[in-house]
Amino acid sequence: MYKSTLENHKRVVHTKENVYICDLCDKIFTNPLCAKIHMENIHLKEYKFFCDKCGRGYYQRTQLITHVESVHQGIRHTCDICRKIFTTKANLKKHSFFHAPDYKKVECPICFKVFAPRSYKLHEKKHSNNAEVNAHICEICGKFVSSSWSLKDHMRTHTGEKPYACDVCSKCFSKSQILTTHKRTHTKERPFICKICNKAFTQKPALNVHMRYHSGEKPYSCNVCSKCFVTKTLLNNHNCPGPRSIS
Repeated sequence: MYKSTLENHKRVVHTKENVYICDLCDKIFTNPLCAKIHMENIHLKEYKFFCDKCGRGYYQRTQLITHVESVHQGIRHTCDICRKIFTTKANLKKHSFFHAPDYKKVECPICFKVFAPRSYKLHEKKHSNNAEVNAHICEICGKFVSSSWSLKDHMRTHTGEKPYACDVCSKCFSKSQILTTHKRTHTKERPFICKICNKAFTQKPALNVHMRYHSGEKPYSCNVCSKCFVTKTLLNNHNCPGPRSIS
């Protein structure tokens, strides 16, 4: 066990081999397909509803119904006003509010794009002339960050500066937080523990992903077949069997 852990450490930290690490058990794979198969066969066996046609599993009956309608029956829901196509009635209904006469919309006076009020507040920051806001905008790429410290960290992506060095293997990092996480590969420390099953992780984001398997949450969905995923990586690796359309 110790030998395999040491080998994994060497591949990730020292040889910089391009590997794929399971978010749930930290198992390492040399290609994304093996990682995907591992995830589906080992961690995704808690589905309650399965498609009779292709065997795909879902946590909720509504997800299964949406899958059957969009993938196997080819049902699409089209907006009568702008002709945009959606895979579910729910998504079409949400979209239809945007066309309602009494729906409050905000047009940006600078770029003329139209937004919902809440979205416009975020968009407005890109055009703001406020000196305090502009002080946190990267002069090289124009990216907006929330603070001067964040801007300082961001600038290192352009300069290549890595002022934080590991005292064990001398590997350098641009942020102190990344160094802290890296050091756990040496100490084997896993400070983030699941309160349900006691599984431990080196990073809080990994714990957050793990918790979705307990809650059933799948925040990333395919805009073609509506299949939902726990992580964006699984969504990107998803080979959608349905027809391509606008969603």
